[in-house]
Amino acid sequence: MQPEPDTHVYYCGPAGFMQACADAAAHWPQEFVHYEHFKAPVQKAPATSDAPVDGYVVELAQSGKKLTVAPDQNLAEVLQQAGAPVETSCQSGLCGTCKVHYLAGDVDHQDFILDESERQSVMTPCVSRCCGGTLVLDL
Repeated sequence: MQPEPDTHVYYCGPAGFMQACADAAAHWPQEFVHYEHFKAPVQKAPATSDAPVDGYVVELAQSGKKLTVAPDQNLAEVLQQAGAPVETSCQSGLCGTCKVHYLAGDVDHQDFILDESERQSVMTPCVSRCCGGTLVLDL
């Protein structure tokens, strides 16, 4: 396929897919080819004092529904099981598909995409969680 004027190519995915896309777009002008390798960096384990010992409560502000999240549970999965409209994709804190606004709570951000200003009101429930107490989501 020949590039059309002002047409860009964007791709990301596993290694084999990335190579196939790079090969297919090799004849395109490089300024029109954009890609990201999605592999989460290895994180060091949090210090014992930083790790949530107990679960926490999530309140869905729009319905008033309250959910309990155990220390070994994933927040995005708990929300999905409760019927909350949270989509996921990478499950690694890299893509932003699951981003939700929160209204209150102390969030332990474990994503790799949000900047500090976004972290004041947005979280990625696929990898992030509340540090304890209650987290109020704008859902």
